[in-house]
Amino acid sequence: MAIATVRLGSKASTSGLLKLGEYPDGQEILCPTITVRGRLDGPQLWVQACVHGPEVGGIAGIHDVLRRLDPDCLRGTIVFVLLANPLGYRDNVRLNAVDGINFNRTFPGNAAGTTSERMAARLMEAATEGADAVVDLHSGGNTVVSAQYAIYSHDGTQAGERSERLAAAAGFDVIWNAPSSALRGAAYLAYQDAGIPAVIVESGGGGQVTASDIENFANAIFGICAELGMSEPRPDRHPRQISGLPSVVRPGHGGLLLPRVCAGESVIEKQLVASVLALDGTVKEDLLAPKSGFISSITKNYHQVYSGEEIATVV
Repeated sequence: MAIATVRLGSKASTSGLLKLGEYPDGQEILCPTITVRGRLDGPQLWVQACVHGPEVGGIAGIHDVLRRLDPDCLRGTIVFVLLANPLGYRDNVRLNAVDGINFNRTFPGNAAGTTSERMAARLMEAATEGADAVVDLHSGGNTVVSAQYAIYSHDGTQAGERSERLAAAAGFDVIWNAPSSALRGAAYLAYQDAGIPAVIVESGGGGQVTASDIENFANAIFGICAELGMSEPRPDRHPRQISGLPSVVRPGHGGLLLPRVCAGESVIEKQLVASVLALDGTVKEDLLAPKSGFISSITKNYHQVYSGEEIATVV
């Protein structure tokens, strides 16, 4: 396979640039990649980070993998896509400013569509040239903290079944079998529709990258490599499986958010999830869990929120 002008050769590690589009001045919108080729032949794993601009934890996890990875003990090839969304990364935004689109709702993209849709189509084209599996690294970005878990979609296909195994191998205590309607247009679903098993790995956010997040991302990549036969087997994992559509918690008033639970916690219906504070510190509103489940994400402590803004999700 070729990425830009860089072709895989005998080197264990190769840096490349994948063109996704062009800026108004004609300069290329480029996605940097690092490809590590193992000593022995085997599958190709495509690992992408920064589909959402502020979610840089995946990049830190890739850095940790590169420090620890021994190509002599690797069977196959790993393509690390450091900036799947260069526009979002440059602007440090979740929605691409050029067209106001959530990049992770545009897949499989459209080669004749908006800027984001064209970028997604080009990324899909490059990945599906040779990838046998895809890992998409995410976190809550600047304002939201995500639970530590993996997302997959077992849709009854062989790719869906393999995606479930990859999610279990990521090493988390919880994995979510998300129906396609929950994340329609997400990259991992488009890859799976193309016959390539794919998972999302989520960890952290809230404007910081912790050592735990870095370890989670790196261990997920190593665990999935083992599941694919690219490295030595690891003990089987039996995480808790959750399923179904998420329920969103939205305040009726604006103010400062005071979370009462953490991402990853289990809650029961009508349990206190968060409070909205006025500027004088009084409680304007208490927000309750709409159902029993798992807090997959919640807005960070003392963040300013609008009335009607999504502040938490319960699966």
